[in-house]
Amino acid sequence: VPADLARSSLLAQGVWCRIQSGRAIRTAASLAFTSLLALVPLLTVTFYVLALFPAFSDWTSVLEGFVYSNLMPAAGDQVSAYLYDFADQAHSLPTLGLTGLLVSVLFLLSTIEDAFNDIWRVRKGRSLGRRLAVYLTMIGVGPVIAVIVFWAAYHLLYLPQGQAIPAASYAYGQLFTGFSGLIEFGGFAVLYRVLPNCSIPYRPVIIGALISTVLLEVIKRVFAWYVSSFELYQVIYGALWTIPVFFIWVLFFWYVTLFGACVTAQLSVGKQAEEAGVDKPNGR
Repeated sequence: VPADLARSSLLAQGVWCRIQSGRAIRTAASLAFTSLLALVPLLTVTFYVLALFPAFSDWTSVLEGFVYSNLMPAAGDQVSAYLYDFADQAHSLPTLGLTGLLVSVLFLLSTIEDAFNDIWRVRKGRSLGRRLAVYLTMIGVGPVIAVIVFWAAYHLLYLPQGQAIPAASYAYGQLFTGFSGLIEFGGFAVLYRVLPNCSIPYRPVIIGALISTVLLEVIKRVFAWYVSSFELYQVIYGALWTIPVFFIWVLFFWYVTLFGACVTAQLSVGKQAEEAGVDKPNGR
């Protein structure tokens, strides 16, 4: 037990050092602002990619509903309605406009990678060509894999029981409401495994993603309770109250994400490097 306490204490100290050295609190604010600017482009590009696969049309609408309804605890319907309208209008942009949206998404991913590299203490980031290759792969393959996983999970719920498989339009209420934590876990795991420019073992990634998921679910419920119980922002901002509340929620999201990244980075440090007090990030 004393040895476990000592290891836990060293882990906590290491995580705190990474939070400080990586300027996690300040970086979270920067990422929150960048995310607000890139959120509509990200949603537009994601569903534009899925629209290229007509076979996924029913499941794309289900995924779209899930994403919009989980953007913010409480009052999420208003935010979702605004974002849906903005993204729908963005679909009518010409090719040059869509390219601009894609650049916004790439810039967001680049900002996240730089933040993760600071946390992992990676001295050199990816080259421009490698960044584009990684980001475009995430943008192009990620949504397709998500839809395939949702489709497979939904079918597996019914096939073993010999039941008729309902239409995709029923999937949200019967499947995805209970799978938000699993989806969040997968998203965190991908970010922690792919974006830092160093080799990261799977075990720290899984632990870090699990911690981030649990924290996010707890904060989500506390945040929803606070927003629904206290009407401070409604009184001060009136009809625009969802804007500052949404920004605060995005800020909390990045606090959780960067904290999980610090935990993952500390766990991924080799034992010899940890004893010597230095990191051994292997550039990729």
